[in-house]
Amino acid sequence: MSEPDRDPAVSQRYRELPREEPPEAWLARIAELRRAGRHAEADESYAGFRRRYPDYRIAEALRKQVLPR
Repeated sequence: MSEPDRDPAVSQRYRELPREEPPEAWLARIAELRRAGRHAEADESYAGFRRRYPDYRIAEALRKQVLPR
């Protein structure tokens, strides 16, 4: 695992976001994971987001960047 984005500490940061983080920031992090090709982590984080914010409406432009593939 020579890639820096495979560092467990970094992965943990994306999966367990602080409770007080606003939904928009969480979604931005999920989009960042997707852009980095880290779809499994993005999927996990998105599932956590939906547990925390089940009724949150995601803007259409951002939706394409965060939804599971």
